[in-house]
Amino acid sequence: MTDTRARSVTLVVLGLLVLASVTMAAPAAAASSSPAPSAGAVDTVAVESIETDVAMQTNETNNTTATTNPDRPSLAERSRIAPVDIGAEYASITAKQEADGYNVVGEFAIFSVTEEVEAARIQQPGAEVRVLDGGQTIQVDFAEDAAPPDGESLFTIKLFYTDGSERSVSLYASDTNQIVASAELQEMSTFLRSVRSDAEANGYETTTEGIRAYYEDTKEQAEIFSNLLGPELAAFFAVIVTASQSSLFIAFVGVVIILTARYIYTTHGHKIRAKKNAGNAAKDKREKYQRFYEEQREAAAEEPLSSIDEIGGRDILWNDRFGVSTVKQLADLAAVGDPQRDESGNIIMADPETDDVDPLTDANGDVLTDKNGDPIGPPKLRHHGVSDLVDAEALTSTWLEPILRSGYLTEDEALVHLKYVLKRMSAHYGQREYDDALGQIQQLISDRNSGTDITYAESDRGSGYSGGTATGGDD
Repeated sequence: MTDTRARSVTLVVLGLLVLASVTMAAPAAAASSSPAPSAGAVDTVAVESIETDVAMQTNETNNTTATTNPDRPSLAERSRIAPVDIGAEYASITAKQEADGYNVVGEFAIFSVTEEVEAARIQQPGAEVRVLDGGQTIQVDFAEDAAPPDGESLFTIKLFYTDGSERSVSLYASDTNQIVASAELQEMSTFLRSVRSDAEANGYETTTEGIRAYYEDTKEQAEIFSNLLGPELAAFFAVIVTASQSSLFIAFVGVVIILTARYIYTTHGHKIRAKKNAGNAAKDKREKYQRFYEEQREAAAEEPLSSIDEIGGRDILWNDRFGVSTVKQLADLAAVGDPQRDESGNIIMADPETDDVDPLTDANGDVLTDKNGDPIGPPKLRHHGVSDLVDAEALTSTWLEPILRSGYLTEDEALVHLKYVLKRMSAHYGQREYDDALGQIQQLISDRNSGTDITYAESDRGSGYSGGTATGGDD
Protein backbone atom coordinates (compact mmCIF):
# COMPACT_ATOMS: atom_id res chain seq x y z
CA MET A 1 0.00 0.00 0.00
CA THR A 2 2.88 2.39 0.85
CA ASP A 3 4.64 1.59 -2.46
CA THR A 4 1.46 2.36 -4.48
CA ARG A 5 1.02 5.75 -2.78
CA ALA A 6 4.67 6.69 -3.48
CA ARG A 7 4.37 5.82 -7.17
CA SER A 8 1.18 7.92 -7.45
CA VAL A 9 2.88 10.99 -5.90
CA THR A 10 5.87 10.64 -8.23
CA LEU A 11 3.63 10.56 -11.33
CA VAL A 12 1.78 13.69 -10.11
CA VAL A 13 5.04 15.62 -9.57
CA LEU A 14 6.29 14.72 -13.07
CA GLY A 15 2.98 15.87 -14.61
CA LEU A 16 3.13 19.18 -12.76
CA LEU A 17 6.67 19.80 -13.97
CA VAL A 18 5.57 19.29 -17.58
CA LEU A 19 2.60 21.63 -17.04
CA ALA A 20 4.84 24.24 -15.52
CA SER A 21 7.17 24.17 -18.48
CA VAL A 22 4.25 24.70 -20.89
CA THR A 23 2.91 27.62 -18.81
CA MET A 24 6.28 29.31 -18.78
CA ALA A 25 6.58 29.00 -22.57
CA ALA A 26 3.25 30.83 -23.21
CA PRO A 27 4.29 34.25 -21.71
CA ALA A 28 7.51 34.08 -23.65
CA ALA A 29 5.59 33.77 -26.92
CA ALA A 30 3.52 36.85 -26.04
CA ALA A 31 6.49 39.00 -25.04
CA SER A 32 6.19 41.27 -28.05
CA SER A 33 2.71 42.45 -27.08
CA SER A 34 2.97 42.40 -23.30
CA PRO A 35 5.63 43.56 -21.00
CA ALA A 36 7.71 40.65 -19.54
CA PRO A 37 6.98 39.83 -15.95
CA SER A 38 9.74 39.60 -13.48
CA ALA A 39 11.53 36.33 -12.71
CA GLY A 40 10.22 36.33 -9.16
CA ALA A 41 6.63 36.60 -10.32
CA VAL A 42 7.04 33.63 -12.68
CA ASP A 43 8.56 31.45 -9.97
CA THR A 44 5.77 32.33 -7.54
CA VAL A 45 3.06 31.43 -10.00
CA ALA A 46 4.73 28.12 -10.93
CA VAL A 47 5.23 27.08 -7.31
CA GLU A 48 1.64 27.91 -6.38
CA SER A 49 0.37 25.95 -9.38
CA ILE A 50 2.52 22.92 -8.49
CA GLU A 51 1.46 22.97 -4.84
CA THR A 52 -2.20 23.17 -5.85
CA ASP A 53 -1.92 20.20 -8.26
CA VAL A 54 0.05 18.10 -5.77
CA ALA A 55 -2.53 18.74 -3.05
CA MET A 56 -5.35 17.78 -5.37
CA GLN A 57 -3.57 14.59 -6.54
CA THR A 58 -2.72 13.60 -2.95
CA ASN A 59 -6.31 14.04 -1.83
CA GLU A 60 -7.51 11.99 -4.79
CA THR A 61 -5.00 9.20 -4.00
CA ASN A 62 -5.97 9.14 -0.30
CA ASN A 63 -9.64 9.03 -1.19
CA THR A 64 -9.02 6.06 -3.56
CA THR A 65 -6.98 4.06 -0.94
CA ALA A 66 -9.51 4.60 1.75
CA THR A 67 -12.23 3.45 -0.58
CA THR A 68 -10.49 0.19 -1.73
CA ASN A 69 -8.89 -1.12 1.60
CA PRO A 70 -12.06 -2.51 3.22
CA ASP A 71 -12.72 -4.81 0.25
CA ARG A 72 -9.17 -6.28 -0.03
CA PRO A 73 -8.39 -9.58 1.96
CA SER A 74 -5.81 -9.40 4.72
CA LEU A 75 -2.46 -11.21 4.57
CA ALA A 76 -3.73 -13.83 7.02
CA GLU A 77 -6.65 -14.59 4.73
CA ARG A 78 -4.53 -14.66 1.57
CA SER A 79 -1.70 -16.71 3.09
CA ARG A 80 -1.43 -20.38 2.19
CA ILE A 81 0.19 -22.77 4.70
CA ALA A 82 1.70 -26.07 3.51
CA PRO A 83 3.63 -28.75 5.47
CA VAL A 84 7.21 -29.47 4.35
CA ASP A 85 7.97 -33.18 3.80
CA ILE A 86 11.57 -34.00 4.78
CA GLY A 87 11.33 -37.56 3.38
CA ALA A 88 11.92 -39.41 6.68
CA GLU A 89 9.83 -42.26 8.12
CA TYR A 90 10.20 -40.95 11.67
CA ALA A 91 8.60 -37.54 10.88
CA SER A 92 5.38 -36.88 8.99
CA ILE A 93 2.68 -34.22 8.73
CA THR A 94 -0.83 -34.93 7.44
CA ALA A 95 -3.74 -32.52 7.15
CA LYS A 96 -6.93 -33.10 9.15
CA GLN A 97 -10.45 -32.48 7.88
CA GLU A 98 -10.78 -29.36 9.96
CA ALA A 99 -9.31 -26.11 8.58
CA ASP A 100 -5.70 -25.36 9.63
CA GLY A 101 -5.46 -28.67 11.50
CA TYR A 102 -2.54 -31.11 11.09
CA ASN A 103 -1.43 -34.44 12.56
CA VAL A 104 2.29 -34.28 13.39
CA VAL A 105 4.48 -37.33 14.07
CA GLY A 106 8.02 -36.72 15.32
CA GLU A 107 10.07 -34.23 17.26
CA PHE A 108 9.53 -31.26 14.94
CA ALA A 109 7.35 -29.91 12.13
CA ILE A 110 8.11 -27.42 9.32
CA PHE A 111 5.57 -25.34 7.36
CA SER A 112 5.95 -22.91 4.45
CA VAL A 113 3.75 -19.78 4.16
CA THR A 114 3.13 -17.68 1.05
CA GLU A 115 2.82 -14.34 2.92
CA GLU A 116 5.43 -12.85 5.20
CA VAL A 117 4.93 -13.68 8.89
CA GLU A 118 6.29 -11.14 11.33
CA ALA A 119 6.07 -13.28 14.51
CA ALA A 120 4.62 -16.52 15.86
CA ARG A 121 3.62 -17.74 19.30
CA ILE A 122 2.60 -21.16 20.65
CA GLN A 123 0.18 -21.17 23.55
CA GLN A 124 0.86 -24.56 25.23
CA PRO A 125 4.06 -25.60 27.07
CA GLY A 126 6.24 -28.38 25.66
CA ALA A 127 6.87 -26.84 22.24
CA GLU A 128 8.70 -23.90 20.67
CA VAL A 129 7.97 -22.09 17.38
CA ARG A 130 10.46 -20.15 15.22
CA VAL A 131 10.04 -17.91 12.15
CA LEU A 132 12.71 -18.61 9.51
CA ASP A 133 13.59 -17.70 5.92
CA GLY A 134 12.46 -14.06 6.14
CA GLY A 135 9.03 -14.95 7.47
CA GLN A 136 8.31 -17.59 4.82
CA THR A 137 9.02 -20.73 6.99
CA ILE A 138 7.64 -21.80 10.38
CA GLN A 139 9.42 -24.50 12.45
CA VAL A 140 7.92 -26.10 15.58
CA ASP A 141 10.14 -28.13 17.94
CA PHE A 142 8.49 -30.46 20.48
CA ALA A 143 9.90 -31.67 23.80
CA GLU A 144 10.32 -35.44 24.28
CA ASP A 145 7.38 -35.51 26.73
CA ALA A 146 5.21 -33.17 24.69
CA ALA A 147 2.88 -36.07 23.76
CA PRO A 148 1.97 -39.18 25.82
CA PRO A 149 3.50 -42.52 24.68
CA ASP A 150 0.27 -43.86 23.17
CA GLY A 151 -1.65 -40.66 22.50
CA GLU A 152 -1.47 -37.15 21.08
CA SER A 153 -1.41 -33.54 22.40
CA LEU A 154 -2.95 -30.39 20.91
CA PHE A 155 -0.76 -27.34 20.28
CA THR A 156 -2.13 -24.05 18.85
CA ILE A 157 0.16 -21.65 16.92
CA LYS A 158 -0.66 -17.94 16.48
CA LEU A 159 0.82 -16.36 13.32
CA PHE A 160 1.15 -12.54 13.16
CA TYR A 161 1.46 -10.99 9.68
CA THR A 162 3.02 -7.64 8.72
CA ASP A 163 -0.36 -6.01 8.13
CA GLY A 164 -1.47 -6.73 11.68
CA SER A 165 -3.71 -9.70 10.82
CA GLU A 166 -3.54 -13.00 12.76
CA ARG A 167 -4.14 -16.69 12.05
CA SER A 168 -4.27 -19.85 14.23
CA VAL A 169 -2.98 -23.34 13.29
CA SER A 170 -3.80 -26.50 15.33
CA LEU A 171 -1.16 -29.25 15.61
CA TYR A 172 -1.99 -32.74 17.02
CA ALA A 173 1.44 -34.07 18.01
CA SER A 174 2.34 -37.73 18.72
CA ASP A 175 5.53 -39.86 19.06
CA THR A 176 7.60 -36.85 20.08
CA ASN A 177 10.15 -38.97 21.94
CA GLN A 178 11.66 -40.68 18.88
CA ILE A 179 15.39 -41.25 18.73
CA VAL A 180 16.80 -41.07 15.23
CA ALA A 181 19.98 -43.06 14.69
CA SER A 182 22.18 -43.34 11.65
CA ALA A 183 22.17 -46.46 9.50
CA GLU A 184 25.71 -47.28 10.62
CA LEU A 185 24.70 -47.06 14.27
CA GLN A 186 21.70 -49.32 13.65
CA GLU A 187 23.95 -51.94 12.05
CA MET A 188 26.17 -51.85 15.16
CA SER A 189 23.24 -52.33 17.55
CA THR A 190 23.86 -56.08 17.85
CA PHE A 191 27.52 -55.52 18.70
CA LEU A 192 26.63 -52.82 21.25
CA ARG A 193 24.13 -55.13 22.96
CA SER A 194 26.84 -57.83 23.12
CA VAL A 195 29.30 -55.40 24.73
CA ARG A 196 26.66 -54.34 27.23
CA SER A 197 25.97 -57.99 28.14
CA ASP A 198 29.71 -58.61 28.62
CA ALA A 199 29.98 -55.55 30.83
CA GLU A 200 27.05 -56.69 32.96
CA ALA A 201 28.51 -60.21 33.25
CA ASN A 202 31.78 -58.74 34.57
CA GLY A 203 30.06 -56.66 37.25
CA TYR A 204 29.84 -53.34 35.42
CA GLU A 205 26.71 -51.20 35.17
CA THR A 206 24.80 -51.20 31.89
CA THR A 207 24.82 -47.40 31.65
CA THR A 208 26.99 -45.52 29.18
CA GLU A 209 29.52 -44.77 31.92
CA GLY A 210 29.62 -48.42 33.00
CA ILE A 211 30.15 -49.71 29.46
CA ARG A 212 32.86 -47.12 28.87
CA ALA A 213 34.62 -48.18 32.09
CA TYR A 214 34.45 -51.84 31.03
CA TYR A 215 35.92 -51.00 27.63
CA GLU A 216 38.77 -48.94 29.10
CA ASP A 217 39.64 -51.61 31.68
CA THR A 218 39.61 -54.36 29.05
CA LYS A 219 41.76 -52.28 26.74
CA GLU A 220 44.22 -51.59 29.53
CA GLN A 221 44.52 -55.31 30.36
CA ALA A 222 45.09 -56.12 26.69
CA GLU A 223 47.85 -53.50 26.45
CA ILE A 224 49.55 -54.87 29.56
CA PHE A 225 49.42 -58.43 28.20
CA SER A 226 50.71 -57.26 24.82
CA ASN A 227 53.60 -55.32 26.36
CA LEU A 228 54.61 -58.22 28.63
CA LEU A 229 54.33 -61.19 26.28
CA GLY A 230 54.24 -59.66 22.84
CA PRO A 231 57.98 -59.40 22.22
CA GLU A 232 58.70 -62.75 23.85
CA LEU A 233 56.07 -64.53 21.78
CA ALA A 234 57.29 -62.89 18.61
CA ALA A 235 60.86 -64.00 19.35
CA PHE A 236 59.68 -67.54 20.19
CA PHE A 237 57.77 -67.91 16.94
CA ALA A 238 60.74 -66.53 15.04
CA VAL A 239 62.90 -69.27 16.56
CA ILE A 240 60.30 -71.91 15.69
CA VAL A 241 60.13 -70.74 12.09
CA THR A 242 63.90 -70.72 11.77
CA ALA A 243 64.29 -74.16 13.37
CA SER A 244 61.52 -75.69 11.24
CA GLN A 245 63.72 -75.18 8.21
CA SER A 246 66.28 -77.63 9.63
CA SER A 247 65.88 -81.38 8.95
CA LEU A 248 67.47 -82.16 12.34
CA PHE A 249 64.73 -80.19 14.09
CA ILE A 250 62.02 -81.98 12.13
CA ALA A 251 63.50 -85.36 13.12
CA PHE A 252 63.62 -84.25 16.75
CA VAL A 253 59.96 -83.22 16.70
CA GLY A 254 59.01 -86.58 15.15
CA VAL A 255 60.84 -88.50 17.89
CA VAL A 256 59.12 -86.43 20.59
CA ILE A 257 55.71 -87.13 19.08
CA ILE A 258 56.37 -90.88 18.86
CA LEU A 259 57.62 -91.09 22.44
CA THR A 260 54.67 -89.04 23.73
CA ALA A 261 52.17 -91.25 21.90
CA ARG A 262 53.85 -94.39 23.23
CA TYR A 263 53.73 -93.06 26.78
CA ILE A 264 50.04 -92.16 26.51
CA TYR A 265 49.15 -95.55 25.05
CA THR A 266 51.15 -97.39 27.74
CA THR A 267 49.61 -95.37 30.56
CA HIS A 268 46.00 -95.12 29.35
CA GLY A 269 45.75 -97.83 26.72
CA HIS A 270 43.90 -100.21 29.03
CA LYS A 271 41.11 -97.65 29.39
CA ILE A 272 40.72 -97.40 25.63
CA ARG A 273 40.69 -101.18 25.26
CA ALA A 274 38.17 -101.52 28.08
CA LYS A 275 35.79 -99.02 26.45
CA LYS A 276 36.13 -100.72 23.10
CA ASN A 277 35.51 -104.14 24.61
CA ALA A 278 32.59 -102.80 26.65
CA GLY A 279 30.96 -101.52 23.47
CA ASN A 280 31.46 -104.82 21.75
CA ALA A 281 30.18 -106.69 24.80
CA ALA A 282 27.02 -104.56 24.92
CA LYS A 283 26.46 -105.14 21.22
CA ASP A 284 27.00 -108.87 21.63
CA LYS A 285 24.59 -108.96 24.56
CA ARG A 286 21.88 -107.14 22.58
CA GLU A 287 22.34 -109.52 19.67
CA LYS A 288 22.19 -112.46 22.07
CA TYR A 289 18.93 -111.26 23.60
CA GLN A 290 17.48 -110.65 20.16
CA ARG A 291 18.38 -114.16 19.02
CA PHE A 292 16.91 -115.62 22.20
CA TYR A 293 13.71 -113.59 21.72
CA GLU A 294 13.31 -114.85 18.16
CA GLU A 295 14.05 -118.43 19.21
CA GLN A 296 11.36 -118.23 21.88
CA ARG A 297 8.81 -116.89 19.39
CA GLU A 298 9.61 -119.74 17.03
CA ALA A 299 9.30 -122.25 19.85
CA ALA A 300 5.90 -120.84 20.83
CA ALA A 301 4.80 -121.00 17.20
CA GLU A 302 5.62 -124.74 17.14
CA GLU A 303 4.25 -125.75 20.56
CA PRO A 304 0.81 -127.41 20.14
CA LEU A 305 -2.14 -126.30 22.22
CA SER A 306 -2.50 -129.80 23.62
CA SER A 307 0.76 -129.34 25.58
CA ILE A 308 -1.06 -126.95 27.92
CA ASP A 309 -2.65 -129.07 30.65
CA GLU A 310 -5.69 -126.79 30.98
CA ILE A 311 -6.55 -127.35 27.29
CA GLY A 312 -5.39 -130.91 26.65
CA GLY A 313 -7.28 -132.79 23.97
CA ARG A 314 -9.82 -130.03 23.43
CA ASP A 315 -7.33 -128.21 21.23
CA ILE A 316 -9.19 -129.80 18.33
CA LEU A 317 -12.16 -127.52 19.09
CA TRP A 318 -10.05 -124.38 18.63
CA ASN A 319 -8.53 -125.78 15.46
CA ASP A 320 -11.94 -126.71 14.08
CA ARG A 321 -13.62 -123.37 14.82
CA PHE A 322 -10.74 -120.87 14.40
CA GLY A 323 -8.03 -122.77 12.53
CA VAL A 324 -5.44 -122.38 15.33
CA SER A 325 -3.36 -125.29 16.59
CA THR A 326 -0.34 -123.75 18.39
CA VAL A 327 0.14 -121.68 21.51
CA LYS A 328 1.25 -118.57 19.60
CA GLN A 329 -1.66 -118.72 17.17
CA LEU A 330 -4.29 -118.76 19.92
CA ALA A 331 -2.37 -116.13 21.91
CA ASP A 332 -2.30 -113.82 18.87
CA LEU A 333 -6.03 -114.40 18.38
CA ALA A 334 -6.66 -113.28 21.98
CA ALA A 335 -4.13 -110.43 22.21
CA VAL A 336 -4.38 -108.89 18.72
CA GLY A 337 -7.53 -110.21 17.03
CA ASP A 338 -8.38 -111.95 13.80
CA PRO A 339 -7.04 -110.16 10.69
CA GLN A 340 -9.11 -109.92 7.56
CA ARG A 341 -7.80 -111.82 4.53
CA ASP A 342 -8.42 -111.57 0.82
CA GLU A 343 -9.33 -114.43 -1.52
CA SER A 344 -5.67 -115.45 -1.77
CA GLY A 345 -5.32 -115.68 2.00
CA ASN A 346 -3.21 -112.51 2.31
CA ILE A 347 -3.82 -110.23 5.27
CA ILE A 348 -5.55 -106.99 4.30
CA MET A 349 -3.64 -103.94 5.61
CA ALA A 350 -5.28 -100.61 6.40
CA ASP A 351 -4.37 -97.54 4.35
CA PRO A 352 -3.17 -94.67 6.60
CA GLU A 353 -4.38 -92.08 4.10
CA THR A 354 -7.98 -93.31 3.80
CA ASP A 355 -8.65 -95.36 6.96
CA ASP A 356 -7.51 -92.70 9.51
CA VAL A 357 -4.86 -94.92 11.15
CA ASP A 358 -1.19 -94.39 11.96
CA PRO A 359 1.35 -96.17 9.73
CA LEU A 360 3.46 -99.00 11.09
CA THR A 361 7.05 -98.21 12.16
CA ASP A 362 10.14 -100.29 12.78
CA ALA A 363 12.31 -100.39 15.91
CA ASN A 364 14.06 -97.15 14.85
CA GLY A 365 10.78 -95.28 14.38
CA ASP A 366 10.98 -95.30 10.57
CA VAL A 367 7.69 -95.69 8.70
CA LEU A 368 7.26 -99.02 6.93
CA THR A 369 6.36 -98.83 3.24
CA ASP A 370 5.33 -101.26 0.54
CA LYS A 371 7.12 -101.88 -2.77
CA ASN A 372 5.55 -98.73 -4.21
CA GLY A 373 6.84 -96.58 -1.37
CA ASP A 374 3.40 -96.06 0.20
CA PRO A 375 3.13 -96.27 4.02
CA ILE A 376 1.70 -99.49 5.45
CA GLY A 377 -1.00 -99.38 8.10
CA PRO A 378 -1.95 -102.02 10.67
CA PRO A 379 -3.97 -105.08 9.52
CA LYS A 380 -7.72 -104.77 9.31
CA LEU A 381 -9.32 -106.98 11.99
CA ARG A 382 -12.57 -108.90 12.22
CA HIS A 383 -12.38 -108.55 16.00
CA HIS A 384 -9.92 -107.22 18.60
CA GLY A 385 -9.53 -110.31 20.80
CA VAL A 386 -9.87 -109.88 24.56
CA SER A 387 -10.68 -106.15 24.20
CA ASP A 388 -14.03 -107.06 22.59
CA LEU A 389 -14.82 -109.54 25.38
CA VAL A 390 -14.36 -107.03 28.21
CA ASP A 391 -17.18 -104.71 27.10
CA ALA A 392 -19.54 -107.42 25.81
CA GLU A 393 -22.88 -108.01 27.56
CA ALA A 394 -22.78 -111.72 26.66
CA LEU A 395 -19.88 -113.80 25.34
CA THR A 396 -22.25 -115.61 23.00
CA SER A 397 -22.56 -112.38 20.99
CA THR A 398 -18.78 -112.07 20.55
CA TRP A 399 -16.23 -113.79 18.34
CA LEU A 400 -16.20 -116.72 20.84
CA GLU A 401 -19.72 -117.69 19.72
CA PRO A 402 -18.58 -120.47 17.31
CA ILE A 403 -16.83 -122.43 20.07
CA LEU A 404 -19.56 -121.76 22.64
CA ARG A 405 -22.30 -122.94 20.28
CA SER A 406 -23.92 -126.31 21.04
CA GLY A 407 -21.93 -126.59 24.26
CA TYR A 408 -18.49 -127.27 22.81
CA LEU A 409 -17.00 -125.18 25.64
CA THR A 410 -18.56 -123.20 28.42
CA GLU A 411 -17.84 -119.50 28.68
CA ASP A 412 -15.59 -120.01 31.70
CA GLU A 413 -13.69 -122.81 29.97
CA ALA A 414 -13.03 -120.65 26.91
CA LEU A 415 -11.79 -117.78 29.07
CA VAL A 416 -9.46 -120.08 31.03
CA HIS A 417 -7.98 -121.47 27.80
CA LEU A 418 -7.24 -117.96 26.61
CA LYS A 419 -5.72 -117.02 29.94
CA TYR A 420 -3.28 -119.90 29.95
CA VAL A 421 -2.02 -119.46 26.42
CA LEU A 422 -1.39 -115.77 27.15
CA LYS A 423 0.31 -116.67 30.41
CA ARG A 424 2.45 -119.21 28.57
CA MET A 425 3.62 -116.60 26.05
CA SER A 426 4.42 -113.99 28.71
CA ALA A 427 5.96 -116.03 31.53
CA HIS A 428 7.49 -119.03 29.77
CA TYR A 429 8.59 -117.48 26.46
CA GLY A 430 9.27 -113.94 27.73
CA GLN A 431 6.98 -112.24 25.17
CA ARG A 432 5.94 -109.19 27.20
CA GLU A 433 3.70 -107.79 24.47
CA TYR A 434 1.03 -110.24 25.67
CA ASP A 435 0.94 -108.84 29.23
CA ASP A 436 -1.88 -106.34 28.55
CA ALA A 437 -4.19 -108.97 27.13
CA LEU A 438 -3.31 -111.35 30.02
CA GLY A 439 -4.24 -108.67 32.56
CA GLN A 440 -7.56 -108.02 30.83
CA ILE A 441 -8.57 -111.71 30.72
CA GLN A 442 -7.60 -112.24 34.38
CA GLN A 443 -9.68 -109.22 35.40
CA LEU A 444 -12.61 -110.48 33.33
CA ILE A 445 -12.51 -113.90 34.98
CA SER A 446 -12.23 -112.29 38.43
CA ASP A 447 -15.24 -110.05 37.75
CA ARG A 448 -17.33 -112.99 36.55
CA ASN A 449 -16.42 -115.08 39.63
CA SER A 450 -17.22 -112.25 42.01
CA GLY A 451 -20.67 -111.87 40.46
CA THR A 452 -21.84 -115.55 40.91
CA ASP A 453 -21.78 -118.34 43.51
CA ILE A 454 -20.37 -120.78 40.96
CA THR A 455 -16.62 -120.59 40.29
CA TYR A 456 -14.58 -122.48 37.83
CA ALA A 457 -12.31 -125.31 39.00
CA GLU A 458 -9.35 -126.03 36.81
CA SER A 459 -8.18 -129.66 36.69
CA ASP A 460 -4.97 -131.15 35.32
CA ARG A 461 -6.41 -131.99 31.90
CA GLY A 462 -9.80 -130.26 31.81
CA SER A 463 -12.33 -128.17 33.62
CA GLY A 464 -15.35 -128.59 35.85
CA TYR A 465 -17.68 -126.66 38.15
CA SER A 466 -17.85 -126.55 41.93
CA GLY A 467 -19.65 -124.34 44.39
CA GLY A 468 -17.88 -121.73 46.45
CA THR A 469 -14.13 -121.30 45.92
CA ALA A 470 -12.08 -122.60 43.01
CA THR A 471 -10.38 -125.91 43.75
CA GLY A 472 -7.66 -125.74 41.18
CA GLY A 473 -5.65 -123.37 38.96
CA ASP A 474 -5.21 -119.65 39.42
CA ASP A 475 -6.60 -116.48 37.89
